[in-house]
Amino acid sequence: MTVRFEPMAEGFALQAFDINLSQDVSEQDRKIIIDAWTQSGLLLFRGVNDSEAGHMRLSHCFGTPEISVKKEFNSGQNPYLLDLKYTSADKDVMRNAVDYHGESRAGFIGWHWDQAFAPRIIRGAVLRMLVPAATHGETGFIDAIAAYDRLPQTLRERIEGLEVVYQYRAKANPICFPPGVSDQSSGRDDAAMRRDFPPTVHPMVITQRETGRKILKLSPMYADHVLGMTREDSQKLFEEIAEYLLDERHAYFHQWQAQDMIVWDNWRILHSARGHSFDDFRHPQRTTIGGDYALGRYLDTEIDSNRVGRTAID
Repeated sequence: MTVRFEPMAEGFALQAFDINLSQDVSEQDRKIIIDAWTQSGLLLFRGVNDSEAGHMRLSHCFGTPEISVKKEFNSGQNPYLLDLKYTSADKDVMRNAVDYHGESRAGFIGWHWDQAFAPRIIRGAVLRMLVPAATHGETGFIDAIAAYDRLPQTLRERIEGLEVVYQYRAKANPICFPPGVSDQSSGRDDAAMRRDFPPTVHPMVITQRETGRKILKLSPMYADHVLGMTREDSQKLFEEIAEYLLDERHAYFHQWQAQDMIVWDNWRILHSARGHSFDDFRHPQRTTIGGDYALGRYLDTEIDSNRVGRTAID
């Protein structure tokens, strides 16, 4: 049997069936997987793998995995597998802390796509959950193609051709958090983050190469301002766009089971982590799929966009 996909209730996500990751993926199945990924941007593989080898086989279907950005997060001797284990003893326990409607949570990450603060944008990621959090711990996803289609025509015309300046910093732009959530994170060196990661520029709207569909390419978490606009006017525009882009009625929130794997297209899908209790244990692993849409650059034109600079996990 060949792999097949069925739509999930939330609309844009697809779940895989009839695939065996204990052996190499056939070229026929690989093409079916890529076609499904192009269609939806988000694929769930449930109950089809319980090994690191299977994780790597699936990752290679989408391109070439990148070496982990920080060696201290490598899983064992595999430099491509990022180990994102959380324990209550984690020294960075307050890094992504929030007040969630009056409840304290760890591991909460606002809406974003990965590496907006760098000129090169990774192609995607494969996240495998070894041990889900005991409570909460959902990961949210939003399709930015569907979000673009939700925009009023007048707003589409206003943002066409605009570029966004991103700045990696200790405190995220508050629009990345839903109502009722406030950032309580601490312990990150804002001055060092800004020094090590110069501002970058990315287009606000891009086109999916395979289909010609428009993508609303705004990453709210580290969006600083629109190039050529004041920060005040930029923030007003970001907030207006967020009403459509970050409308969680159109999001898919994944309830993790052990050994679930989710693959998302980082050029199209925004994601967010809803956090969990500070006392919970949670153990995901991730591979990063290399690739770049080649539309980003440093704001400072004197900096070579191909330079090898500092790296970070977002």
